Amino acid sequence: MGGRNWAEHTVESEAPIETCFEAIVDYESFPEWQRAVVDTEVLDRHKDGLGKKVNLIVDAKVRKVDYTLDYRYRRPTLIEWDFVEGNGINDADGTYTFEDLGDGRTRATYNFGLEVGIPLPGPVARRAHKQTLKGSVEDLKKEAERRAVAAKPAEKDERQDPLASKRFGGSQRGVEEPTAERPV
Repeated sequence: MGGRNWAEHTVESEAPIETCFEAIVDYESFPEWQRAVVDTEVLDRHKDGLGKKVNLIVDAKVRKVDYTLDYRYRRPTLIEWDFVEGNGINDADGTYTFEDLGDGRTRATYNFGLEVGIPLPGPVARRAHKQTLKGSVEDLKKEAERRAVAAKPAEKDERQDPLASKRFGGSQRGVEEPTAERPV
């Protein structure tokens, strides 16, 4: 089959590094926002709850493939994995790296080596691999930015309206709770 075919793609996202990291380790949500991912299953977890062994079913353009990866993390800057097993893939290795650019921006780089287990002409395999990899990083950018925007209104509401946390179950000093003797 010719060994691993490597590809790399980098994007800059208008989302904090922690948001990018949390999106890409939320494996169960991949089918909702990663266009190539059909299904995922977290088979084992690290003590901190992050996925250790994860099975992914991916629409690789030519056909669906599934594979299991064994993940390692250096939060929030690095995700690495080793290939465990697969159908349609003989080997896969790679990394996701995140660089904090300041002002809530992040650079994400996906580096992925793949050896397909189905007969494909080299140029076709390389093109499909690069397109899938680029799509994955672009999908991460969109999802991280969506999550960052979704998180902002809650922060903004509490800054603009200090009683917002009170109304939604928080407590503030100096504000009396209504009682039967002291109605609102």
